[in-house]
Amino acid sequence: MITLVAIVFGCASLVVFGGFVQSIYEDMRESMIRSQPGHIQVYAKGYSQYGNIDPERYMVPAPVLEQIVG
Repeated sequence: MITLVAIVFGCASLVVFGGFVQSIYEDMRESMIRSQPGHIQVYAKGYSQYGNIDPERYMVPAPVLEQIVG
């Protein structure tokens, strides 16, 4: 009986711990997506170097953006 209880307790502990670890990974992923620009960032050439100084200059034009999205 003690062995059976130990096995059940061990299996339940593994299931609970597995769910806990999976939840941590999902929360970390969502946190990175929400704290950064998102899944994908599309910007014009030169934005990485000069975008902080004048971001409006490196915006993607509307027709090009529609081609990318659509």
